Amino acid sequence: MGIVDQLRQTQKGRLPYERETTGPKLQTLKSRQSNNKECSDDSGSPGTGGTTGLWPGKMSPSLAPFSITQQKAKLSPAEGKYTPDEKADVRIVRCVTSPEFGRSKRAIHKYEEKLENEARKLILQKKREFADHIFRVEHDMEQRLQNLEQRATHHETQLEEAETAKRKLRQEEIRRKEQEKKEKQEKLAKSASDLSHLSTKIQQEYTACKYRSLLSEAGTKALSLVKTLVAHMGTLKRDCQTSGEVEAEHFEQCRNILEKASEAYELVKTELGRKNLVSWDEEALKQYLVLQKKLQEIEESTKVLASTTELKKLKFDIQKAVNTPINAISAVSGDHLRDKLKRLLTLLSGQPVEVSGKTVSLSKHPQASVFCRNLIAKMIVKKGEEQVSSKHESAFAIAMVAVGLWRESPSLGDLFLAHFYAQCPYLVPYYAPKLQGQSDKDYFESRGYRYEGGQVENQEKFLKRMSGIVRLYFSILVSTPPRGKHPHGLEHAWAWVTRILNLTPEPDITATMLYDFLQVTGHAFMKEYRKQFIKLLWTLCKDIVPKLKEVSSPAGSGSLSRLQVLLENSVKGQGNIPVPEGFLEQRFWLS
Repeated sequence: MGIVDQLRQTQKGRLPYERETTGPKLQTLKSRQSNNKECSDDSGSPGTGGTTGLWPGKMSPSLAPFSITQQKAKLSPAEGKYTPDEKADVRIVRCVTSPEFGRSKRAIHKYEEKLENEARKLILQKKREFADHIFRVEHDMEQRLQNLEQRATHHETQLEEAETAKRKLRQEEIRRKEQEKKEKQEKLAKSASDLSHLSTKIQQEYTACKYRSLLSEAGTKALSLVKTLVAHMGTLKRDCQTSGEVEAEHFEQCRNILEKASEAYELVKTELGRKNLVSWDEEALKQYLVLQKKLQEIEESTKVLASTTELKKLKFDIQKAVNTPINAISAVSGDHLRDKLKRLLTLLSGQPVEVSGKTVSLSKHPQASVFCRNLIAKMIVKKGEEQVSSKHESAFAIAMVAVGLWRESPSLGDLFLAHFYAQCPYLVPYYAPKLQGQSDKDYFESRGYRYEGGQVENQEKFLKRMSGIVRLYFSILVSTPPRGKHPHGLEHAWAWVTRILNLTPEPDITATMLYDFLQVTGHAFMKEYRKQFIKLLWTLCKDIVPKLKEVSSPAGSGSLSRLQVLLENSVKGQGNIPVPEGFLEQRFWLS
């Protein structure tokens, strides 16, 4: 509603009035009378006071007075305006106006029109603003509604996309889990396959090896461990297949199993490796292993002689009966050697033997005879490192008694060889390799070294001991028994040297053994083999000596130098090598 419309609703706005220049004016009687009688009555006579209308003074000639019949008018309080009333005394009088009134009225009229125009413009502007506002509001509401609809649509789309994404994620998760499960099962199967392959390789190498019996206790345990690990892996695989799940702990178990199996494989491979197998001859090694096992069994079985006081006394008496004649062996005469040989053979036969006023007999216990034979072989071989190593010529008297015992009691022969090989494995020949996990002490002892005070003996002392044992052994091979055929003759010396030629030389010890071998057996070899022996000498000079120089150490340089001199002199002398010092001919038995 505009301002004009609002003004029209007021009490004054509802009053009727004329806009004409000379129009009648409606007044009540009382109003007229109180107006100082400014207007004339209906007869046209001027009022008292000399004034006309509303303005004092002379009446404007341009305004002609007029009159109308008086009517009664009554003001309605409710409506705020006058209404006709018969009882009211109303007169219409003619008002006389001045020119200024007209101008003022026109000015007012113009001002009112101006106001109305301005109000109309303002209303139009307000309407436009309102319309614009309504438009903006409607547009904004429409935009918001569209936004809401878009949001709702977008939200619905998002929900659908989210649901689709969830389904895809679920499907992807299912596929991923299935893939992981498959990969885990494949990984477990591969671990089982790797272990099976490793086990097969170990078994194949073990089966193909010609020296299986040489496998150490650690190697044997490693083979057994691999079998156990294979069984464990099979159980683990079946459990996983039954449950359908492969957990991290299962892979950890597989890893541990494979690591242990790999370690076992490396151990067995090292012991059975072909590089180590060039350190011995197959046939000789078999004999060596059989003899060492037999020796261990004998020494184990004779421990019973230390179980009681009475048996300990018997053991002591047997030791005295053996050591006394052996320690007395010397090249005094043949009769002297026959006496010592006879005493030992009598003891072995089970007959009573008197020693230091006491009678000793092996018939007192079943293991007494076994113990006695083993002790005789052990003590004679011991003479090599204790006596012959310092006095080379003493080897032949001991060798003649040994070969006499061997000839009359063949079972002693294996015991002699077992102890010779145990003390000096180079007589096999056998260069013991160092096994995986083996301590230095065990390794050096397997090669004939001794440990004293936690330290391995020095090389010079070691070579001296080995030289005495080697000289005694070859002295037995060239010595003759009192009667009959030699039980272990010169052919075994030839077999030994040919085996040595087929092996890679070892530092120092190979040169030492070859020198002692040639010194003791060279003269007999020349008589027996001649041309073959000369060829052997040439082979040693051209092939072996250069290899020995490559591996020689300062401690073994003396042995190598002596070997070179001996070979050069022998080649120059057409194979002739002097008779070894202390050698005893067969006729010495009759002296």
